[in-house]
Amino acid sequence: MSKRLAVYAFLVAIFLSIFPSVSSASNHDELSDTGNRAFEDLTRCISTKKVLDVYYLIDQSGSLKLTDKNDDRAGILAGSLSALGDFESDVTVNYAVTFFGDGVDNWAKWSEVNPSTIDSKANALSAEIKKPSRKSDFNTDWLAGLERARSDLEGQKRISNGCQALIWLTDGGIWLQNGSGYSAPHNFSQDRTDNAVNELCNDVMPALRQNQVSVFGVLLKNDAQLDQMDSTKREETVNGMSHMFPLVEGSLDNASIDGIPQDNRTCGVVPIPANQSAGAVLIATDPVSLALQFMVLTAATQGGNEGALSPGNPTRFTIDKGVRKFQLVSTTREWTLIGPSGESYSEGSAGVDVRRAGLITTIKVEVGALEFGKWEFAFDKNSRNKLFLFSGLDVRINRSGFVAGENGTLSGNIITSSKIQKVDLSAYNQAPVTIKIIKSDGKPESLAEVTPTNGGRFTLDNFRPLPGETQLELRLTMPLTTTGGTVLKPISVTVVIDIPDRSNYPTLEQVPVKIGDLVELKSGQGEIKIIGPSQGSGRVCFETGNNNGVETTSDELKDDRRFTYTIKDLPADGCVAVGENEPKSLIIEATTTKTGEGSVEANLPMTSYSDSDNNAFIKDDVPVEFNTTVEKKLEWLIKILLYLLGIALPWAFSYIQNRITTKIAFGPKIQRATLPVLIHSTKGVTAPDGSPMLVKGEDFRFIPEQSDTNFYKDPIGEMRAKTSINVLRAPWFEVAATPGHRLVTMVPSTSMLRKRFATGQVAPMKGNIDTFWAIQIKDGDLLNTAYATAIPGTLLIFKRNKLSQPNQHVDVVMKAVQTPGIWGAISALPKSVTAIVSGEKPQKKGVTPPPPPPISGTIPPPPPPPSGMVPPPPKF
Repeated sequence: MSKRLAVYAFLVAIFLSIFPSVSSASNHDELSDTGNRAFEDLTRCISTKKVLDVYYLIDQSGSLKLTDKNDDRAGILAGSLSALGDFESDVTVNYAVTFFGDGVDNWAKWSEVNPSTIDSKANALSAEIKKPSRKSDFNTDWLAGLERARSDLEGQKRISNGCQALIWLTDGGIWLQNGSGYSAPHNFSQDRTDNAVNELCNDVMPALRQNQVSVFGVLLKNDAQLDQMDSTKREETVNGMSHMFPLVEGSLDNASIDGIPQDNRTCGVVPIPANQSAGAVLIATDPVSLALQFMVLTAATQGGNEGALSPGNPTRFTIDKGVRKFQLVSTTREWTLIGPSGESYSEGSAGVDVRRAGLITTIKVEVGALEFGKWEFAFDKNSRNKLFLFSGLDVRINRSGFVAGENGTLSGNIITSSKIQKVDLSAYNQAPVTIKIIKSDGKPESLAEVTPTNGGRFTLDNFRPLPGETQLELRLTMPLTTTGGTVLKPISVTVVIDIPDRSNYPTLEQVPVKIGDLVELKSGQGEIKIIGPSQGSGRVCFETGNNNGVETTSDELKDDRRFTYTIKDLPADGCVAVGENEPKSLIIEATTTKTGEGSVEANLPMTSYSDSDNNAFIKDDVPVEFNTTVEKKLEWLIKILLYLLGIALPWAFSYIQNRITTKIAFGPKIQRATLPVLIHSTKGVTAPDGSPMLVKGEDFRFIPEQSDTNFYKDPIGEMRAKTSINVLRAPWFEVAATPGHRLVTMVPSTSMLRKRFATGQVAPMKGNIDTFWAIQIKDGDLLNTAYATAIPGTLLIFKRNKLSQPNQHVDVVMKAVQTPGIWGAISALPKSVTAIVSGEKPQKKGVTPPPPPPISGTIPPPPPPPSGMVPPPPKF
């Protein structure tokens, strides 16, 4: 039997066999809304806390001699106690038993249910109830019994902090005699009874709700026995019954008891706040109706929803994907069940659980993937049937990780205990998990809606409890409808989270904790610096087991190596007490069995407690960091070599790349021309006779087509693409004059190269041959004073032939000779040069170089030209 079914099993047992007539509310079929909520509240609580305290409060008044002549309640109450052993192993159940009448008798104090011994305890309860003394009291003192129940439940709450259910069984209304006690004569006192009801209404019952005790008031209304009473006694008893609904459920809420006057008072806050537990009134009328009604409640508590059965026999129903279990409840004794594949299911079939309790047969079927579809159920004639469908899903949330005023993550999972169908939310219409906060006044306030993954995981980031907030009550709910349209019960859970205030707890001065390097197989140590709370005192606790709970989370070496962690001089209980702002330190040591270079990260679990906040704690995963290294031999030499290689390799690569890619660009259709010119100090560049230059197309001759190159030999000199060993300097292009000549190109150069080009023996040029031009001057002409204002030279010019430009030859020559500053550049050339510019190729062996121009003296001038004429140009 599941943990939820067990909640009702002991209630069902109370009614199934004993009472000749049973009803649950005014219409004899359904609980009130408040009554239904009572079961939902208890179910949600059990799902959350996993602890249940059940308190039996049993009437022992003398009227039971009439209403239960055969002591049938003994077997039923014993059966309900025995059913407490059917809870799943993860739920702890405690119980206590008290009788009331003239006073109270706590027959069984709180005891934990042990499935192996609970039957013997149940038999003892049955024997006790059958004693004549257990139905002989004159009074039915509800006040005494319920006050004792409240006190005992409060004491147990402090021990178990569990869910609590009060099962209050009475066979009549409250009845109190005259006087302050229970001694004879036993005359009814209306005043004393009214005062007791008022105290119950205004104090005891609201207190039980506030303490979250689910009260189930079970009233035996045996009309046949009531009719045997004299009219006065009957009126007193019936009037006493009228108080059940307002006491247990807070108000009538449109409910009534047949033949009983209505009590329209309200007891406590109505409607009952969400952070309190509702109660339910159950009244006996018909065993079959009651049994079926309790099956409805049982199924609802388990998470079931009533499904549709078709008319006729056999009846038919559909099971969609997402339904993990269904349950048939029937009054039939003989039945057949056939699945979608035609397979017949019976008691003993795999996944089928069949139980018979009194008049009711319950058939539970765990559903797998092959069992989705149409089912058939055949039954005895005139039997009554109900179908319940279960999603088998539940909600779990992470309760820890929250601190007042700090951001945290609220996370959880939709889970299932089914081994046949795992969680797959794609089987349902998409719906969010609704998260609400239950405020201190009991009113719910929406916090957020989050959509879970198909696997059931959901998170709410930046969940930040307010500063000073000490506790939060959260309610999480998710509606469920299969993609086939079947509506299932929503899944829901309520949790109370304690929210600690960081200032009341010890902290660490430094996070992350740093451990010194682990060199080779030597250990490393670090310091855990603890600081006491800013207010009060407290303690910090670490795990005392293997590695003090430290887990390695990251190892840069990515090798299968293990680390050992030890907190030195840690007390046996793992806790270090500190006073207000008191500093204390612990040493943490790490070792490994495998060497290597790498950074390592780990988590150190730590729990902080405050002496001023006994019910809360803060759990932290403190990050720990350290490095593992190997012993460094000749480390300085290795570093220097690596440093040099780090520079040399890229440097060499860049130099080689520059050498390969720096070339003089040629291409097709290159033409070359050499023209005699006269460079005048005022007229610029002219024809040799001083007239404007005349250029013809025949002056330009095509040169053989060739690929780009870093060296080109021309009659007036060598053109070169140059790269420096210093790769930070940009490559350049230059032309070297033939011996005895100078070149002027008017190409700008960098400051670092100006000295190289100062003599004119080497001149800068551009990298594209089709833009190159230069003026060649003889060394001897530079020394001749006759050429002080005008000097002859030769214009060398290259261009790319462009037929689309008819004046191309004239244009390129004019562009060159009209370049400003040519005379200034020639005048700046040194008159005497005695050294070859660095970088020139040496003369070949056996070749006699031409004589240099004289260092002193003069070169005889050419014959004087006619008046007004300049000397003729040199011949080529």
